[in-house]
Amino acid sequence: APIDGNLQLTGQLYWALDAYQYVKGHDPWNDVESNQGGTLYAGEGILMYPGADVGTRGLQPSMRVKWLRDGTYDADEVTLLERCGFGDWAHAQTRSIAADFHHWTYRADAIERVRMLLGAKLDRACAN
Repeated sequence: APIDGNLQLTGQLYWALDAYQYVKGHDPWNDVESNQGGTLYAGEGILMYPGADVGTRGLQPSMRVKWLRDGTYDADEVTLLERCGFGDWAHAQTRSIAADFHHWTYRADAIERVRMLLGAKLDRACAN
């Protein structure tokens, strides 16, 4: 979600949470590719997994949904920094890890470093 602010996006749209249900006999725990109308989607549309398969009730969250949540928190911090007058600074930080949909990093340490910078700035500059 740092990309969201850098591209002036204001929300998220996801087409499915449990696409595994659409393909009978498909085992989403061991094969995340789902065939939707002849097109393979590698994990797309599967944010939740069937809990019964692993002995729990209801749906079980995927790592992808947890990462989306973390990204939403990041976007919230950027919005708060904008409101405190540090929007340009916040966007400069997030552009270093996610400038747009073609230029972003897989490096967890770089993402975490920016998260720490945003949080520290928010704590110092906007705490009232």
